[in-house]
Amino acid sequence: MSSQKWDYQVVVEEISPSVEDSERLLPSPSTSSQSSTSTTNFVKNDDDLDLPSGTIYWRETKLLLKASLPLNLSNLLQFSVNLTTAYVAGGDGRECLAALSLGTTIANITCYALFEGLVGSLDTLGSQAFGSKKYHLLGIQLQRVLVFALLVFIPIAVSWLFSPRIFDSFVEDKVVANLAGRYLQVLTLAIPGNVLFEAGKRFVQVQGYELVPLHITLVTAPAHFGLSYVFVRNLGWGLEGAALATVIFNMLNPLLLVIYILYLIPQCLVCWPGLTRRALQDWGHVIRLSVSGMVQMWSEWLAIDMLAICASYISTPFLAAHTIMLTTMTVVYHIPQPMAISAGQRIGELVGLGRVRRISKVLQTHLAMAALAGLFNFALVLSMKDLIPKIFSADPDVARIAHDALLVVSFGVMLDAMLAMTAGILRGIGRQHIGCWVNILVYYPFAIPLSLFLVWGPAQLVNTGLWVGPISGFIFIVSIEIGYIWRVDWGQVVRECRVRNGDLQDDGDDERESIELAVRFEKAYEL
Repeated sequence: MSSQKWDYQVVVEEISPSVEDSERLLPSPSTSSQSSTSTTNFVKNDDDLDLPSGTIYWRETKLLLKASLPLNLSNLLQFSVNLTTAYVAGGDGRECLAALSLGTTIANITCYALFEGLVGSLDTLGSQAFGSKKYHLLGIQLQRVLVFALLVFIPIAVSWLFSPRIFDSFVEDKVVANLAGRYLQVLTLAIPGNVLFEAGKRFVQVQGYELVPLHITLVTAPAHFGLSYVFVRNLGWGLEGAALATVIFNMLNPLLLVIYILYLIPQCLVCWPGLTRRALQDWGHVIRLSVSGMVQMWSEWLAIDMLAICASYISTPFLAAHTIMLTTMTVVYHIPQPMAISAGQRIGELVGLGRVRRISKVLQTHLAMAALAGLFNFALVLSMKDLIPKIFSADPDVARIAHDALLVVSFGVMLDAMLAMTAGILRGIGRQHIGCWVNILVYYPFAIPLSLFLVWGPAQLVNTGLWVGPISGFIFIVSIEIGYIWRVDWGQVVRECRVRNGDLQDDGDDERESIELAVRFEKAYEL
């Protein structure tokens, strides 16, 4: 094997359309011993391949932290919208807090879970296109995802507009049903802005601009808190005022993102081809990945949020306590979730580059980091089990129920960190359908029935039983997904990436081509 080093020319500004079209995956000889610069922290030169494993692990750890920490803060600021709403609504009594729980649960099941899975397809399509140096394809995939999201939004919006009547048909407390329905009616206007911002975040993050969402939410999150307080406490608009503040927040985020890109980082527009008809063509991969991602996220969120529906049949204090549980679990989930997104994008870019052996070390690093994040979340929730209920409610019954449930939930947040990471890895390699089927086969025949049995069966574990089932399901799902990831055919993963990017035809060839492809890449990079 020649000792000549191979190098990708990854300076985005120097990529011409002709090079982009003809040499996306082909290595080119480096004429300089100096390392190339890059617009992203992820696309690395290949002069580090002979380093000891410990050095590579440390570099991957730093890359993951550098990419995910700004996203951690940004996501927490975004989620502060929910915390603010719960805080200002909690002062209006248990009915208002219970209505918020019901409205949030339905919003998660029918909207946010679906769009998180849909936008998550960009973790596959965007990162692999950028890693393969098909920069315009990143912008085209973004447009395809947004058009598909618009089609999904229309029936959701119609159903939310009729939510007061829908809730009235199955919620026993009619006051809670009416409040929750009116809350969703106003919140409908927040969906488009939320989807635009989440998709736009992927567009800039995959190019290495991780700080952009943080800069934006540092402006909009405090503004949301002020608007919520004025609308709910000063003007007395109740949950509808809280929803209106959320609408304004979600409209400001994508608007500021566009302004930020145009005036502060215009160089990332090299990945934006302008509005193009290609966005309305070749939807096969977008639909497959988006639908798999939507079902994967929906099945997981539904399994958790079905507990809120069950809680509404127990008592109003129990439903209010469930809001505290769900809020707590979601807050700490925003610690491993950005790591999972960054991990998926890192792996997707390595797949686009064809560096399949490097991925094994990346996987080990990412799973270890997820385990540490899970232990941190466990210790955090367990140490604050007495304080958390008091933050959200002064009702002694609500606080007592929440305190008991937090003992169980602390184990759940530890496992949820690993679950987020395995889901992120599956997105990076385009195997969302695996997570989809595992979730369905674990949660619904096993986890949910177990919860119902523990609450209404002989055990009568009313305060904690609802959470035992899903947390038990976490154990099985994490084990199955890690086992699958460790045995995946990386040659086939690279081949699928090339098919998505248009470098190969999906003509049903046997495995030989994918194996030869992987071997060729490994030799080219002397892995």
